[in-house]
Amino acid sequence: MPARHYALAFSLFTAIASGCATHSGAMLETDEPLAAPADDEAKIVFMRPSSQGAGVRSHVYDTTSEDTVYLGTVPVGGQLTTTVDPGTHYFMVTSEAADFMRANVDGGETYYAIVRPRWGFSVRFSLVPVKTDPDARFYLGSDEFAAWRDEMQTVRLTPEAEEEAAARMDRANDLRERYWERWQDKPDADKAKVTLQPTDAVSR
Repeated sequence: MPARHYALAFSLFTAIASGCATHSGAMLETDEPLAAPADDEAKIVFMRPSSQGAGVRSHVYDTTSEDTVYLGTVPVGGQLTTTVDPGTHYFMVTSEAADFMRANVDGGETYYAIVRPRWGFSVRFSLVPVKTDPDARFYLGSDEFAAWRDEMQTVRLTPEAEEEAAARMDRANDLRERYWERWQDKPDADKAKVTLQPTDAVSR
């Protein structure tokens, strides 16, 4: 087994051995393969490969419109997919804080983003694009990313997960309001680093 596979297996073992659930039991694991999006849709895949902060849930939302739309909770070693119309979209990930990612996407294409843990008062998360630029934090052409694509477990929403999300929506909206102002104040260069561009599609 290649060394990178051992690293991922160890990360998953660490999460399990810690006795910490990394996602709601209401999220359903599925073995369904990722299908290509329709020509008039773009697919975005959110991966969480790191076991850091394994006991903290990372909730992902679509914040493109005034409504905060819950997409799902991404477990360690898991991935969550969503389809959107071509154009510009904004996504939020929450724990005890929130952070945002912008996505400028084309129809018929698939894009990836990493749910990346970082330390604050407790574990926080950011959404970081996987890009075609070899100098980016996460690169589509790297062996690391290839391993993640092979080994991530896809999860999807269930009615129970949506009920849980509805119960914490006031909290999600509060985080959105507070941290969106901070995101908007970032320098343009920093925003660019957390923006998926049309050319970051996996097929290009």
